[in-house]
Amino acid sequence: MKKINIDAVSNICKNIVKVKVKNYNLNPLVLGFYITLRCNLKCLYCDYPKKSVKELGTEETIKLLEITRKKVPAINITGGEPLLRDDIVEIVRKCKNLKYLPVTIFTNSLLLEKRERILDYVDFLFTSLDNLNEEKYDRITQVKGSAKKIKNNIEKYSKLQEKKDFVMDVNCVINAGNLDDVLDLAEFVFDNNTSFSVEPQISFSSGLPSKDLVGNEKYKYVIDELIKLKKRKNPILNSLGYLRNIKNFSPFNCHPFLIPRVFPNGDLFYPCGELGMVAGNLLIEGSWDKTYRKGVGKFGTEFKCSNRCHYSCYVEPSIFIEKPMSLLRELLKY
Repeated sequence: MKKINIDAVSNICKNIVKVKVKNYNLNPLVLGFYITLRCNLKCLYCDYPKKSVKELGTEETIKLLEITRKKVPAINITGGEPLLRDDIVEIVRKCKNLKYLPVTIFTNSLLLEKRERILDYVDFLFTSLDNLNEEKYDRITQVKGSAKKIKNNIEKYSKLQEKKDFVMDVNCVINAGNLDDVLDLAEFVFDNNTSFSVEPQISFSSGLPSKDLVGNEKYKYVIDELIKLKKRKNPILNSLGYLRNIKNFSPFNCHPFLIPRVFPNGDLFYPCGELGMVAGNLLIEGSWDKTYRKGVGKFGTEFKCSNRCHYSCYVEPSIFIEKPMSLLRELLKY
């Protein structure tokens, strides 16, 4: 992006020093705000919690954003499907006014025409597509016609990136059913002047990658090809370190609180959503530091984790904080 978030740069520098001296009380970089758990798709591989969670109203949500902005410089708005919220335009506008940078939203794009005004306030627009074959993808989403509409929206809104000053990315969840299709999808994305990212299918309940991918030679081939494409300067958003990591699902030193998770009701997870431990509710506690200290008091600072979840939002920043020069060299080169 053209603008640089000084708060984010400061936190990154502090975190690099802290990791070097084995102080893992790291400063958060990006807020992962699950603004709703509702979704208008029913993807077969998604085992995200179906439990009902109270969603904050508009005024409460804005208050939450004001609390979190005092500690976190950037925000990812995700779900569920964020565009199901009638107030989503007002929410992203508030994020921009609070000077979150970047403001990122993750959406399947099916409601984008209805909520098109969000493009005036977001820096990154991530949309999901796992297959160019419309029949195959409709079977995955269990919503007829979804694939065609998502493809059309990618073609339509990618043309507005320069005018609206945002970057569009198409994210693909790699699973056993689309291994033959990922590389063709990447070419479709590149042809539409859009960046491409991937992540392996992960079970929310266990945090583990799909058993169908572990040790799968075809899967490894696809990752190797994506690495080659990135080295040829194709717009693949994933870092080389991340792609190499998910090829064999290698262990890594995870720093999950770099991307803290907040649920629709204002609960702050500590240290991550996958362990299911809630530090407290940000609105009830009234401040980030108070909620964080409550989490430390309940759960301490030492966590036993398999380091096998391999979500990109954990792997990418963790690798960067551990080996910052490697990623900086990559950014300059590719």
